[in-house]
Amino acid sequence: NKTRVRRRGDGAPGVLPRTGQDCVMTRKKTNPAMLKELDFLEGLCRRCPGDTDILKALGDLFTRTGRYEDGLKADLELSHLCPRDKLVWYNLACSYALTGRVDEALQSLERSIVLGYRDMRWIREDHDLDSAVEVFEADDAICLASPFSPPRDLR
Repeated sequence: NKTRVRRRGDGAPGVLPRTGQDCVMTRKKTNPAMLKELDFLEGLCRRCPGDTDILKALGDLFTRTGRYEDGLKADLELSHLCPRDKLVWYNLACSYALTGRVDEALQSLERSIVLGYRDMRWIREDHDLDSAVEVFEADDAICLASPFSPPRDLR
């Protein structure tokens, strides 16, 4: 049994526990505490729409519980609220990859790098990006060694 690595927050990976019950749709492990936290955060999100801290926590929990489409929705909203946040774009890339949208994952990953995300080793090791990393590494349009300048719409 593999453990899942967290992808959110400050970029420091942590290992998720193996205990809990299976989530029917994705066979991800969940436990009653995670489900209670999910209900709590969803309620907070309804009461405080647009709160980025709540959305980040909710997006992380959606992903950890296998609710990838809901995680993608949270990450899309965050990308509109925080268009210059490199971690928001990195997480959006992960959500796109987890939902099978490789082209969008690559675009979001490229945006995160343009904004300053530089942990290339983590990009290669992050299992959330497995569907996109091979294409990303082969894409000669992205040169990891050169400095990037933000696109016009982000200046």
